[in-house]
Amino acid sequence: MFLPNKTAEAGRKPPRRPPTNRPAPGAFIYFPFVAGGVKASRDPGPASFIDRGTGAMGQQVKHVLGWMDVYKLAGSVWRDLQCNFRSEGAFPCPLVVYPVPRGGIHAAQALMAASVSAKNGLPQVRITNTPELCHVIIDDIVDSGKTMLEHKHKYRNMWFVALVDKINDERYKGAWVEFPWETLVGETGPQDNIRRILEYIGEDPSRPGLLETPDRVVKSYEELFAGYRQSPIEILKTFEDGAAGYDEIILQKNIPFTSFCEHHMLQFEGLAHVAYIPDGRIVGLSKMGRLVDVFAKRLQVQERLTTQIAETMYLHLKAKAAACIIEAEHSCMGCRGVRKKGSRTVTSCLRGAFLERPEARMELMALIRG
Repeated sequence: MFLPNKTAEAGRKPPRRPPTNRPAPGAFIYFPFVAGGVKASRDPGPASFIDRGTGAMGQQVKHVLGWMDVYKLAGSVWRDLQCNFRSEGAFPCPLVVYPVPRGGIHAAQALMAASVSAKNGLPQVRITNTPELCHVIIDDIVDSGKTMLEHKHKYRNMWFVALVDKINDERYKGAWVEFPWETLVGETGPQDNIRRILEYIGEDPSRPGLLETPDRVVKSYEELFAGYRQSPIEILKTFEDGAAGYDEIILQKNIPFTSFCEHHMLQFEGLAHVAYIPDGRIVGLSKMGRLVDVFAKRLQVQERLTTQIAETMYLHLKAKAAACIIEAEHSCMGCRGVRKKGSRTVTSCLRGAFLERPEARMELMALIRG
């Protein structure tokens, strides 16, 4: 059962085994780990190399939710909970929910408002600060899924619900979701998270020199990670005029770039060499540098960055060959850990004739070294 020897506060005990998952639009119910029951939601896998972390065509989608949107989502969650509990003939009244701090508190309050009975005007949901005594754990959003899985492992007999699911709902995948309580007094979205980081490292975010730091950091992130809001396909404008009869190597070398390691969010920078052999279509020279920036201005590992650039050139241009070679110095190796400052990492990705024909590969290397 869900709450063995714990029904004093929670009222009637919920069903032994959750019924079939039937989420309403915009509301997602995650069932507990129970013997023979429904398995946990899937762990999100890596997205494609072009639209990783973005919406369609690489453009990041932003959902700004108002209070009415929140109440509609909470109403969907409430109806689903009623349907699933009652299908087993045991709906606890009141339904006791534990909100995951901090966004779950607002989600629980919205669920309480959605549960007000038409008969007596009283809510059918009660909020508790003791997760062991609840029927349902609630949060405002399932983002990476880490919080959900931690709670489901720790409290195996509890249901987990959320207003927004970025893992399974296509509308929210890769999108930035902003709730109304994130703009309340004392809550400034990502700026508030920067303040908490400053406190974590031992600083005082209220001292004069740091008062504007959160705003500056967020503004700098908009520039440093602008690649999430750009589409590599839209950047690579091609031309057929001028390409006729040209079937030799086009190389742009020593393209400087700066990116950030996704493991430590520390900077790595270096030079990229991008080349291709056209097949009836060429691309503007400045576009190769812009393509490097689109992928570099994201959280990256050098290996993926190299592959993304080469494969985009090869596939979008339908080129006979494409290549990207990157040499970079990583500050995560220089300022921490092994502290090997000055060491450089070289990665390469070859496609088409550069991979299949040794003479084409040798010519490319000679041009890069020359």
